[in-house]
Amino acid sequence: MEKYIPISFDILLNNLNEVENIELFIKGERGLKKIKEKGKPLSNELKAKLAKFKKGKQNKVLVKTESNAVFNLCNVAIQRIIQSRERPERIIREIFSILNTMYDALVTNPVKENFTSVSSANEKVSRFIENNPQVTKLTISTLKKDTSTSIHTINVQKLVSGFAHFIGMRGTKLKIFVDGSFFHDIGKIKIPDNILKKPGRLTDEEFEIMKKHTLFGYEILIENDLKKYSKMALEHHEFMDGSGYPNGIKGEDISEYAKIVQICDIFEALTGIRPYKKPFEIFNALELMKKEFVDKGKIDKELFEEFLNFLKINKESS
Repeated sequence: MEKYIPISFDILLNNLNEVENIELFIKGERGLKKIKEKGKPLSNELKAKLAKFKKGKQNKVLVKTESNAVFNLCNVAIQRIIQSRERPERIIREIFSILNTMYDALVTNPVKENFTSVSSANEKVSRFIENNPQVTKLTISTLKKDTSTSIHTINVQKLVSGFAHFIGMRGTKLKIFVDGSFFHDIGKIKIPDNILKKPGRLTDEEFEIMKKHTLFGYEILIENDLKKYSKMALEHHEFMDGSGYPNGIKGEDISEYAKIVQICDIFEALTGIRPYKKPFEIFNALELMKKEFVDKGKIDKELFEEFLNFLKINKESS
């Protein structure tokens, strides 16, 4: 069965040279309709139609994910926006929108060349973050609210990227945070949809299956020669007191990478929209994190205090 992902008109219209080798589809009343053949440029008529759609409710078309053309397009799009003279907040918003497209494409076609392409995109992002200190002040304001796994993943990546830069990470270490946080939940591609997308709370049995995403993610990253990011996937649900999963390790045995991803992951889970609960306000989320995680010795106290300082910087600049 062929798989498709949505891609925004902005990516298409701003990177016309890369669109030529991509087939485009729209979803109508009678199913999918092809609006552009592979090997043909976007016609002026189609560009006008897309621009018109962009102003309305429909702002995305569908593309097949079997080809790596989507990943090539997204890498070019990221490079273009980084080199543009747009305002930093616009650049950050576009970058992570493009990465969200790449995540959706990777989930539907998780092959080695696509993992490599995503890593290349994240390397561009980490360099941009490192060279633009004001990025940390824009992180919270660019978070998107949605119920999808991909939005949660990209939100966590934004938080991790900004937080890691805030506490002084640079160079290779910053790149590992930016890239690894993108892959932290990649194991969820092996979790059945009836569990992953369940609108209510999971049963105990379903939660045991969900917990396996940490092991699945570790295995996927190892298989795709991305071992340096694997501990974030494996350990981001481990707790300092040893009560986490999958291996119940504690304290200093948990990698620094996983501890940072975990704080951002919990914060996003509390403040993001979920089908079964209303999002917490930031203050209430932090109060709950302190009461249920910090005071009970589950997450790193010093890192949490640094995270508070990071959020304070964002609040002051908003």
